[in-house]
Amino acid sequence: MSHLLAKTTLEDPHWKYAKKFGILIPIVMKYAVIQTGGKQYRVSEGDSLEVERLTTSPTEKIVFNDVLLMVADGDIKVGTPYVSGLSVIAEVVAQVKGEKIRVSKFKAKARYRRTTGHRQSLSKIQILQIGDKKEVKTEKAPQEVTPKASQKIVKKPTHVVKKKTV
Repeated sequence: MSHLLAKTTLEDPHWKYAKKFGILIPIVMKYAVIQTGGKQYRVSEGDSLEVERLTTSPTEKIVFNDVLLMVADGDIKVGTPYVSGLSVIAEVVAQVKGEKIRVSKFKAKARYRRTTGHRQSLSKIQILQIGDKKEVKTEKAPQEVTPKASQKIVKKPTHVVKKKTV
């Protein structure tokens, strides 16, 4: 136990001192795993992260309903694939671009060399609240983010080509 006291102090936010037992106990955080932009992110309240660009303007609130897992005080909820009744509320802080990625193409003995660059559009978000949909407190109606499969748009032809008869 003395090795724990040497590495941690009572001011360390990840440990708390149990007076009853006289020992340090690790604090179990409340976190969730959400899915957005085809990727999964482990988030907890107060976190800020960059995700694939969302179609919202800065200072808007978003509700992520695609919660895959939630852990709160040792209680673990795992979804198949999503946990029903849980949501994560976040606020879009800014729309930013990621680091530039250099892409080079090269073919040997053919004098073929191409170099292009790419910068991914990202949204910087701040996680405000994790919990049941009933517990979620919002001032305005936040915009819900749904899976892309349900957002398929069917385009109708704009003009009709008539065949000529001879």
